[in-house]
Amino acid sequence: MVVQVPDAEHTMRRVACILSISVIVSACAHGAAPATGVSGTGELRHAEMVASGRAQTSLYEAIRALRPLFLQARPRVSFLDGSAPRIRVVVDGVDEGELEVLHLLRAELVESVRRLEPARAFTQLGTSRTGDGVLEVSLRKP
Repeated sequence: MVVQVPDAEHTMRRVACILSISVIVSACAHGAAPATGVSGTGELRHAEMVASGRAQTSLYEAIRALRPLFLQARPRVSFLDGSAPRIRVVVDGVDEGELEVLHLLRAELVESVRRLEPARAFTQLGTSRTGDGVLEVSLRKP
């Protein structure tokens, strides 16, 4: 019986492969860090709107200035249904419509705004009317 001993190059390739796989698995397990700044995810809080001087504007204007990607739907894979991408607005758990509702809300009355992607919105809100995502608005308590 002949036993083959791997050479040093083969051993190094095997170690590199194992390390690469462990890094990929680790990255997938930890997920992405919470987004901040002008990203399309995360949360916009009342304190940030006040600090930026946007609390006296409409909520739409505050979001446009501080989280512009909140207002953009992800491009669709198929345009066969002919409808434009749309984002739903839910205020304190009530579906209020689409983005034009944000023009009617004063930013100073809002505690927070979160952008939910369609799958997460469906899971959390349990409705098929999640469109191309949801802006979840929480109003300040008196």
